[in-house]
Amino acid sequence: MPASIYKLHVHLDRGKLDNIPSSVRQQLNVALRKAAIEIRNAVRNAAPKDKGALAASVYAVAPGYNSYASAVAKASLLRPGVKWLSRDEAEESSARVPNVAIIAMAAPYGGYVEYGTSRNSAQPFFYRTIDEYRYKYFDIINQAVAKGVESA
Repeated sequence: MPASIYKLHVHLDRGKLDNIPSSVRQQLNVALRKAAIEIRNAVRNAAPKDKGALAASVYAVAPGYNSYASAVAKASLLRPGVKWLSRDEAEESSARVPNVAIIAMAAPYGGYVEYGTSRNSAQPFFYRTIDEYRYKYFDIINQAVAKGVESA
């Protein structure tokens, strides 16, 4: 089972991207970074704690921000010998799509904890926490775009 990845995606028509003032893009990027960091922190707090490596492996990628390396470094100290999700896997989806914030787990066993197995019951924390926060951040992102439009 692959690690869980959630993308907070803001779609801007690429054909019209050149006509969007840079102030709007700048405000959008700031809002996406803020949302990604705060949601990542909430998911980390909600994660079941055994050794703490699963929580530590939760990372965020947003325009101008990537916490993958620090998350894997900390998680590796807590649970040595685990083959974490690779940097290429972590970054490939964000590199192809602009205006995206990604919240993900580098722990290869994250999906098993989230959904359970035949031997262990599910301990849902990842998507439940994201669902609690996502509408709040859609509003913040909309306000950031509106602020960028006003200042243009």
